[in-house]
Amino acid sequence: PEPVDGWNRLVHETPDGRKVWENAGVMPRLWTVHEVEGGYTRDQSRHEMELGSHDFRRWAFLEGPAPRLEQCSAPDEVHLLRRVSNRVEIYAEMGCRGMVVLCDAWCPGWVATVDGQPAEVLEVYGALRGVVVPKGPHRVRMVFRPVSVYLGAGLTVLGLALAALLARSNGARWDRVLRTAPTPGS
Repeated sequence: PEPVDGWNRLVHETPDGRKVWENAGVMPRLWTVHEVEGGYTRDQSRHEMELGSHDFRRWAFLEGPAPRLEQCSAPDEVHLLRRVSNRVEIYAEMGCRGMVVLCDAWCPGWVATVDGQPAEVLEVYGALRGVVVPKGPHRVRMVFRPVSVYLGAGLTVLGLALAALLARSNGARWDRVLRTAPTPGS
């Protein structure tokens, strides 16, 4: 079948007739916005995405309060420097204060820094990650550090420590029992 809705360029065709098409209208992996609206509910976010009536490359929405961004005519430049499962590094040169949006799933536990300084990871469009970045060249780093993992590790260490204490106290008790127990033939 022939493609629909933006899948408009044939990239490859196999000898047996299979075709690979390019969607020229697809969103990039990384982009910037300078307009943001806050106060959306989950249902409103979902509805807004389904409508698709806004240019999501210029405008963003989120559930909480909207951060203060600036609009300017100076261009922004963003590059993905490194991406592994729990870490992302981005180079952003901003014409003015804006938001870098990464097309990766948002979930609790992502922490960010901009030039080594803590920055908030915002849930943008009800699903993606965004970080506010000031004017100028910056390095943005996002790392996945969920509290649940640290809490689980802490509870594991606590459990092991308690088990060691119990084993030691039970061992000492057994030593006393063995020392005071009558020996056969005495």
